[in-house]
Amino acid sequence: MTGKQEVFQFLSEHKGEYLSGEELAGKLYISRNAVWKAIEALRKEGHEIEALTRRGYRLVASAGEREPGLRVNKEEILAAVKHKEFLPIVTVLEQTESTNRVVKEMAMQGAAEGTLVAAVSQSSGRGRLGRSFFSPEGGIYMSFLLRPKLPAEKAVFLTTAAAVSVARAIERVTGIRAGIKWVNDIFVSGKKVCGILTEAGIDFETGLPEYVVIGIGINVEPKELPKELAPIVGFLNDAAKKPVNKSVLVAAIWDEFAGIYPKLSSAEYMEEYRERSVLLNREVTVLDPSGYYTAVVKDIDRDGHLIVEKDGKTESLASGEVSVKL
Repeated sequence: MTGKQEVFQFLSEHKGEYLSGEELAGKLYISRNAVWKAIEALRKEGHEIEALTRRGYRLVASAGEREPGLRVNKEEILAAVKHKEFLPIVTVLEQTESTNRVVKEMAMQGAAEGTLVAAVSQSSGRGRLGRSFFSPEGGIYMSFLLRPKLPAEKAVFLTTAAAVSVARAIERVTGIRAGIKWVNDIFVSGKKVCGILTEAGIDFETGLPEYVVIGIGINVEPKELPKELAPIVGFLNDAAKKPVNKSVLVAAIWDEFAGIYPKLSSAEYMEEYRERSVLLNREVTVLDPSGYYTAVVKDIDRDGHLIVEKDGKTESLASGEVSVKL
């Protein structure tokens, strides 16, 4: 962590308490001048920090608490994250073409597992099957790097684990029940609020992923949508009782995923994935290489396969695309 991050972390841990510059300097092993510079930099980012003679500094409200509509904030993410041991680098960008693209480039340069990149907006966000992903300012766009030791065919576990993590985090931060549409979409109140894109680089000698990048895009603040998206896309702040603090939600997603990831192979979370499904017992349209067909969703198994019934026969879908009217 930088001095600024350490100062914010310490003030957050003692929120509401006055801490002298001397105490902060001593606890963090930095100079009092460095403390003052960090405080000034944090104030410029929107954090409300009070200073009183002979008492010191205290954090009144973080930038995200004061103005939830603000961009995600690096210091606030790091302060809110509990699984810090698995989060070596956090980068926040004003705008980028795609956070997945940035993290893939970092992966090829040797970046450590857990590296996380967030952006205020994306100019070329992508979804599954090469589709574009609407990424205006006011949402959460984040990608993180994994280096799992598992066969490529098991990569679906990473996507389903990410989906459960996002659904849990939304519920924890906002109190809103979040559902999952197989494979990777999060729904709130019948509308899609989040998409997840998993991409991998394969080591051809071992057949194992050299790296995996999980990208998550969440619609938070209501925006005018393209006409074709308006009936199906929703925003968290339309359903939440109060505006969502984006930095806290990013941290919550990370913590939920970090809790699942070490036990990924056990697939314990898959029962929750199934329970959150918005597709069970519904008629859906399935797209496969031969075209479209109608089927009824009967189950989701522990491998993440969608079990559908068509003309009295059941089929197991390991991948593909389904649509449903909710």
